[in-house]
Amino acid sequence: MILWVNGHYESSGGQALPAAPVDWPALARAAGIAKVETVTEPGALARALDAARAAGEPAVLVLPIAFDSAEEIPPYSERPEEITARFRLGEPLAHSH
Repeated sequence: MILWVNGHYESSGGQALPAAPVDWPALARAAGIAKVETVTEPGALARALDAARAAGEPAVLVLPIAFDSAEEIPPYSERPEEITARFRLGEPLAHSH
């Protein structure tokens, strides 16, 4: 799994996340994933992907990335309130195509 960390809610408009630090590698390890690596240099990504694939077990690559406030964020099909209501009712979520 690749976890892109940019400190923003891109799926709902690009709002900044709360200022609460999260140790993503520690969280992954606490979930039982032994192969966890933070990749901070673009040139290290290919090697990290190869090592993750070769691990033969679940792996997480944490990639801290920059948030570009000028990048357009496409709309999504349901508002968070709608998703919450559907989840409570046990209805399937809509799929956007």
